[in-house]
Amino acid sequence: MGKLENAEKDYIKSLELQPSNINVMYYLGSVQEKLGGPKLNDSVNVFTKALKMDPKFANGYNGRGLALDKLLQNDAAIKDFGRAIEIDPRNAAYWHNRACCFRNMSKFKEAIKDMDMALKLDPKSPVIYSNRGQVHRLMSDFEKALADYTSELSLGSRNAVRAHNNRAYCLAKLDRIDEAIADYTKAIGLDPQCIHAVHNRGILHAKLGRFDKVRTSPPM
Repeated sequence: MGKLENAEKDYIKSLELQPSNINVMYYLGSVQEKLGGPKLNDSVNVFTKALKMDPKFANGYNGRGLALDKLLQNDAAIKDFGRAIEIDPRNAAYWHNRACCFRNMSKFKEAIKDMDMALKLDPKSPVIYSNRGQVHRLMSDFEKALADYTSELSLGSRNAVRAHNNRAYCLAKLDRIDEAIADYTKAIGLDPQCIHAVHNRGILHAKLGRFDKVRTSPPM
């Protein structure tokens, strides 16, 4: 329901009743990681306590890694994700999370390697394709980024507007202007107030000399 503060309160109460319940610690730490801000340090502390109880608790390392990544403690986060992978190498989420951390560190080759492994384990994840596409874009490999965004859309992206925007950007970089315009049009059809798509589609129309099609503001 998105009521994270209420969830946190209930998990804290649960720990008062069962101080050694490692599953409650995991859920509390996860909620605090999602709350962000000053709660991130609380999340790290909760996961650290859980890991002292069970040093082979893979979810604990993964959860702490997510919080550390948000705290910009990337090296420590990488170590935690690595430990989670050592314990459970078949979990695609651990590989994907470490890949995103590598991306945040601008270690793009390492990120791609981990995302490739994540997709071997979970080949139908639109989120992993989306994030690998982003890394390929950052590497200016627009052909591979285009393929990733196409796969993301074929698998039912949870944010099709963003996916069409991203694919359109790659198409434009590859000078496939009409196809890029078509993708921006799809994005606008899904969200008429998507200023990014309207703006970029206008630029592409202008590039082709189609000035009658250029919009100066989003459709109302």
